[in-house]
Amino acid sequence: MTFHEILNNLRGSSLSSSQIVTAIIETAANLNKGEGEDWSDTASVAYGHEQPSSAALIQVAAKALLDSPLELRLSDVCAMLDANASRDFGEFWIRQDAAQELLGLLGNAQSARFSYPASLRPALLFAIDRKTYAQPTIIEYAGWEQDSRILGQLAAIFDLDIKFSKSNPWTRSGQPYFDVELIMPPFGFDMSRAGDVPEATLSHLGVFGGRHGRISSETVAIADALQNARGRTVLAVTEGALFRAVGVEAIAREELVHSGRLHAVMGIGPSMMFQNTSINTALLLLSPKGTSHAAIRFVNLTDEQFASRRERGRLEIRKGVAWSELPAVELTGNEAFARDIDVLSIKEEGYTLTIDRYLDRHARDAIAQLLAKSEVAELSELVEMIRPAALTQQEGGEYIVLEAAPADIAENGNVSDPSRTISVDRVQFRKAANQVLRPGDVLIAFKGAVGKVGIVPDDVPADGSSTIWAAGQSLMILRLKGRHKLSPHVLYEYLSDEVVQEHLKSLAGGSAIQTIAMKDLKSLAIPLPDKETQAKVAAAVAERQALYRQIEQLKAQIVTARRSNWPHAELRSPQD
Repeated sequence: MTFHEILNNLRGSSLSSSQIVTAIIETAANLNKGEGEDWSDTASVAYGHEQPSSAALIQVAAKALLDSPLELRLSDVCAMLDANASRDFGEFWIRQDAAQELLGLLGNAQSARFSYPASLRPALLFAIDRKTYAQPTIIEYAGWEQDSRILGQLAAIFDLDIKFSKSNPWTRSGQPYFDVELIMPPFGFDMSRAGDVPEATLSHLGVFGGRHGRISSETVAIADALQNARGRTVLAVTEGALFRAVGVEAIAREELVHSGRLHAVMGIGPSMMFQNTSINTALLLLSPKGTSHAAIRFVNLTDEQFASRRERGRLEIRKGVAWSELPAVELTGNEAFARDIDVLSIKEEGYTLTIDRYLDRHARDAIAQLLAKSEVAELSELVEMIRPAALTQQEGGEYIVLEAAPADIAENGNVSDPSRTISVDRVQFRKAANQVLRPGDVLIAFKGAVGKVGIVPDDVPADGSSTIWAAGQSLMILRLKGRHKLSPHVLYEYLSDEVVQEHLKSLAGGSAIQTIAMKDLKSLAIPLPDKETQAKVAAAVAERQALYRQIEQLKAQIVTARRSNWPHAELRSPQD
């Protein structure tokens, strides 16, 4: 029987798919190390002389795997793990094409270190490549117990020499320095209780004396790379780690930028590298110690030149693309996929390192040209920014609150009747007093559907009513202060423009839920057109609203005309 025929037979057994894969890998490793059962005990199974048990079939499959040529053996192992990655091995078994691209970024080296479970596949492929071309290389892997055991078994199957660190990836042991490193920490892992993070590493985060609050694994990985990685380093992080200001994350990014070693930030879309996540990620490319980059290159790997959509709209890496070429390719200045940003500009952005922050070139240039034609003020100077508090449903509450969400903003830009109804008592009603919506309030979604803008119409319930409209927690109320005499319709028109919307989305970040930081909203530059321009805007808005009303009337006429004909008229009761 061939290896694939044996696999098909095993799929009919009581073993799960992942159990079959684990058993075959472990058995093949033991056989190749001379620790397996005598092959003669299961030889008859291969020739169909007896009804095989699952254990015997696994022995045969393992032997068939070992007997195959190296290239085919690798293909079969990868196919087995790929088929189970989303269920059981997704934490450490990244996509094949992404693993190859990471090897291209690492390049040739005489020593290499791979840290954390997600680097397992690149470590395996790197070791096989070095063996294929007979290039002696020191390879160290630092991961957890489970993935280290699996990589050890794979190393035995392919006769690879990989050294395994006996300590945690961030504590370092054995060889002190490597030519290249790939560091892929688990996303969102809280390191606050990990007492073995070296003080020298923590010092890069402004932490001294061993006492600290929440520190993520990504932040520790950045500090570890700055402290201990001497050679070329590729570090994978979530998009959130590039903009969050929680704990010491901002300090880590500032240290990274001012180290001079950060060569490039490469943004990766969901599913392009990791098998079972919808989170945007990024690669940080660090040059060897002693290097000093005056500018950092930002590259969008989701650009259509480098990625395409597959089933269900998921992104995959285009064939023929080489990520390794992008950090050094000469830019003309007109590219939408990449841009070099000087360190001072990054400092002015609060050391935010998200790709969209620097690649919305068209929107920023167009906005800059418009702002140059009029007076300008920051949004916080023009409006009171009210962030709604949470309201909870109370049985028997004497007041009714209709809570608006981004979905309640109609096509014409007006906030329509809010869909969520909450009954509250007098205490909560008073609490909601400041977030009661008034005519002319502009609402902007700063979380979730970021940038969506609406305006509160004149017929909103008045103050003092037992039923009020309020904003939900994903909306910010922008209430004009008045001294600049800016019309709410002018503010709405500006914020809802497609170009400004593109810019607002570039300011957002977040691993799961996109969010615009309050500081970015406050500092948003708003043009202040003259009275004549504002009057034209008001007239245009009124004319457009009249058109929307006509459209609604036409829609109602269409519904009435349809219902008057067969079979609609016969199928409805007189009350309809």
